[in-house]
Amino acid sequence: MEGFLDNLSIENADKKLRTIIEYSPQAIVIYDLNLGHFIDANHNAEILFGYDRSELLKLNPIDLSPPEQPNGESSKALKIKKIRETLENGITNFEWIHKDRQNNIIHCEVYLTKLPDTSHNIILGSIVDITEKVKSREKLKENEEMLRLALGAAKLGIWIWNISNNVITWSDGVYEIFDVSPSEFHGTITEYENLIYKEDRKNVFNSIRWTLTNSVTYSIEHRILTKNNKIKWLEGKGSVERDSNGNPVRMLGSVVDITERKLTEEYLRASEERLSFFYKFTNEAIIILDGNKLRIIDSNPKFRQLFLYDDGEFINLEASSLMIRESWQRIEYSFHKEIEQFESEILARKKSNIIFPALLRVHSFEDRGHKNYILTIIDISTAKEAEQLKKINKEILLQNEKIENQKLELENAILNLKQTQAKLIQSEKLASLGQLITGIAHEINNPIGAILASSQNLEDCLEESRRLFPSIIQIFNTMDKESIEEFSNLILESIGKKSFLIGLDRRKKRQEMFTMLQNLNLPTELDDMIVDLGVVSLNQYRNILKNPHIQLLLKFALQEVFANRNISTIQMSVDRSSKVIYALKNFTHFETDAKKKLNQVSDTIETVLTIYQNHLKKIEIIKSYKYNEAIYCYPDDLIHLWTNIIYNALQAMKFQGILKIEIQKQNDFIEISITDSGEGIPIEIKDKIFEPFFTTKPPGEGSGLGLDIAKKIVDKHMGKIDVKSEKGSTTFTVLLPIFLI
Repeated sequence: MEGFLDNLSIENADKKLRTIIEYSPQAIVIYDLNLGHFIDANHNAEILFGYDRSELLKLNPIDLSPPEQPNGESSKALKIKKIRETLENGITNFEWIHKDRQNNIIHCEVYLTKLPDTSHNIILGSIVDITEKVKSREKLKENEEMLRLALGAAKLGIWIWNISNNVITWSDGVYEIFDVSPSEFHGTITEYENLIYKEDRKNVFNSIRWTLTNSVTYSIEHRILTKNNKIKWLEGKGSVERDSNGNPVRMLGSVVDITERKLTEEYLRASEERLSFFYKFTNEAIIILDGNKLRIIDSNPKFRQLFLYDDGEFINLEASSLMIRESWQRIEYSFHKEIEQFESEILARKKSNIIFPALLRVHSFEDRGHKNYILTIIDISTAKEAEQLKKINKEILLQNEKIENQKLELENAILNLKQTQAKLIQSEKLASLGQLITGIAHEINNPIGAILASSQNLEDCLEESRRLFPSIIQIFNTMDKESIEEFSNLILESIGKKSFLIGLDRRKKRQEMFTMLQNLNLPTELDDMIVDLGVVSLNQYRNILKNPHIQLLLKFALQEVFANRNISTIQMSVDRSSKVIYALKNFTHFETDAKKKLNQVSDTIETVLTIYQNHLKKIEIIKSYKYNEAIYCYPDDLIHLWTNIIYNALQAMKFQGILKIEIQKQNDFIEISITDSGEGIPIEIKDKIFEPFFTTKPPGEGSGLGLDIAKKIVDKHMGKIDVKSEKGSTTFTVLLPIFLI
């Protein structure tokens, strides 16, 4: 009976165990080590491995495992090790890789338990499918690695400040940002404060207190000083966690290294400042046009200075109003053809309607999807003037060549006159020409020589100006408006000086200028150039004279002044040559049968004075032309008349003394008086001087027909001629009718 009860108890226990195994939520298998295969398995085991129970009971754990486990160890060897641990300890727990019927990998958590059975080594295995858990874990690791990489790439670190124990915890990224190791930072507030740049500590802790007090997000940018004395810029952000009573428990947040961003911002700020400086102070006028309306939306100060607009006046101004129509049509064409960069010379128009040449460049750009244009305008008046000066110089060279040819022609004419003079000695006019030949040649050669010398000087000045011009432009770009105007006034004053000092006067003036420069604390080495410029007072030019490039500026100014002086010399010489040639032409052109012409008497007198200019160097001429209206006369005859009277006067004074010429109206006549300061005409011959062939000159010097011809010319005009003479004064008076045609 007792044995029956024992068997019944065992049978009931087996039923209970079977029931537990069957209804367990895990896969359960029982493995008999002696038999080497499973001796039982529940339904969940069938589901997990894809075998039915009868099939499972023919298998062992290795049949349901891949050759190797994740640690690289073989499944067979590792199985033996785990069973041995189970037999020794009674229970073992570990993760294992199984496979199902389709060889799909199953991540499992295995619990092995040795069953109490003395006759067999039987182990119960409880198997939990943790495939999804492992996948989640691996995904978490992957995400953590990605987060770590992202934090590293962004130079971002995570921090937590536990307010209750006042301990700061950092992620690896924060240690790297602060350039400290975990052994160097123990999470105290004092250590953190010492790492912050001294000037920024107050702001950082004020921001922390503000965040704790006002429940706002913590956000600040500040600097730190690393142990290598390197300054870094950081951006910190964070928030506060509070307990149920609203008290702050901890702060957590992030910190990122923004040093590169700050350096970039500083570079951009400096770049913007440079761009703004260039925009404000460049020598180019710059305007920005609305791409649709083609109206001005912005401009730099140089534009307002160049085009004479006040601040604000230019807003919405039509760009077409800044130039003549033909120039604007070219610009419009570039807009229509969508040319990104366009350059053209234009005729620009100032607010005051003054037209000036300019170089214009157009650039298009996009601004928030809207096309606009930048126009840069450079005043090229100076360049055009230089170009014009080159043309003038070329024309002067051509004129010089013409004058040289004229000189040769005149020399040939004079040579011919000399050759025929002996044959025409009976002719009073040719006799007079003989007296003039030497003087005329001299009067022609002198101005031509001056023109040739001045032309060479002008070429040298232009060459030096071209050499200095790039440097001067650079210097001008550094000068303010007042200094440029002061420099321009200096040049204008110097150009106004028509003469310059030489010899003793120049040395004296240079010494005075040296002293003046010393008194004004200005460079004394400038005295030579300032004297050459002809500047009298330095007070109004003190600013420009202090310019560090003043020597280069004065050299450029001297070239401008010397060029103007040489141009004046050329103009004066050309005028002088033209006057001599014109006078000679009039003198030699004698039309006896010509009709009367309307002419100024003073012009005929001036022609004779020009012809005799070489003989007048020691003569003081006093002119008084009170009546200078044109009358009907024979101009060629009058020239011959004045030639005889004036040359006789010069001979009477032995070519030095005072010659006085007066023209005035006397009733219906024009009265011309010519007075010399010679010895006078003796009374005994006074009545004979108008007789033909009467002369007091030695043989060969006069024909005695001069005054006879003069009287006939006056008679031809139906006028009168008279003479009054005393010691030291002889006056010939001619009356010509004004209204007689």
